[in-house]
Amino acid sequence: MHRREICTLVGIGLLAGCAENTDTNAASGDTAAEERGESGGEYTGDEIPDDEHLTIFEEFLQTNGVTVQALTLDVNTVTLEYMTDSVTDEEIAAEIGLIAGGFFRALTEGFSAERLESEIQTADESPQATWYAVREWYDEFEDGERTDDELSLEVLETLESV
Repeated sequence: MHRREICTLVGIGLLAGCAENTDTNAASGDTAAEERGESGGEYTGDEIPDDEHLTIFEEFLQTNGVTVQALTLDVNTVTLEYMTDSVTDEEIAAEIGLIAGGFFRALTEGFSAERLESEIQTADESPQATWYAVREWYDEFEDGERTDDELSLEVLETLESV
């Protein structure tokens, strides 16, 4: 697969993850969402502790079909191990885009993490590849210093087979 095609797929996933609306929980009567301040327009992001951001991120991943094996926060680094059935470059790129987009969305909502370290595992829990995403890239994107394609490519270029 050509790098530009993969970049486009990751970009679509990043945008989908960033655009995912957590207010759907509040609209469905989720009182925990209301307690977190996700309704009423008064939420500032600073009110949610990082461990709850981690839980929300994990729920996002699971809701979107990502099989989370482990998800931890150590200082400012989120470590994710997830199982995949994806075999094609397109499927893997889309999955990475979805996960990175969810991480970037969490940053927008006040998550203080600086980095997401991910390990892709096969069905037998063997490591297949690793990749990462960092806050600095997303901040540059938000500031208009980086396009969505550049952000996607930056994440994709970290992908390494194990």
